[in-house]
Amino acid sequence: MDISSNFILSLWLIPLVAFLFLPLTLTVASFPLSLFKRCFFAKKTMVEERREHLRFVPCRETFAEVVANGEVHRVQVSDFSKKGISFKLLPDIVFEKAKELSVVIEEFGMKSTLLVNPKWVLQMESGNQMGAQINTASPGWGDFLQQVEKTGN
Repeated sequence: MDISSNFILSLWLIPLVAFLFLPLTLTVASFPLSLFKRCFFAKKTMVEERREHLRFVPCRETFAEVVANGEVHRVQVSDFSKKGISFKLLPDIVFEKAKELSVVIEEFGMKSTLLVNPKWVLQMESGNQMGAQINTASPGWGDFLQQVEKTGN
């Protein structure tokens, strides 16, 4: 082979290396690292989140009427599950003094009434947040959760 044929052969090897061997090598090299990260972070997440029931976070604004100490307040729902609910952007009225709250959520043409016990209150710059455990739910609560799951809300 002369010099010109070696040069032409090397020109064919450049795309072969650039588009086939280099990506393949990078993929093979990064696989153990990504596998390690998945396992490590999955265990960390499982330790932090110990949820018995699936939690739903509404993708659009969902509001509820909360009755506390005889007063009705319209609050935004942050997330909810079969046994719990949390609210955000609460007014400055402190709900933690109330032992039991009545909550009415109307969505998808369904009206659900809940009796909840406040479990925690956080004071944030954007407003107070509160989490509560659901003691009693109307029979439509299960249907409401199924509808939320279907729509991906």
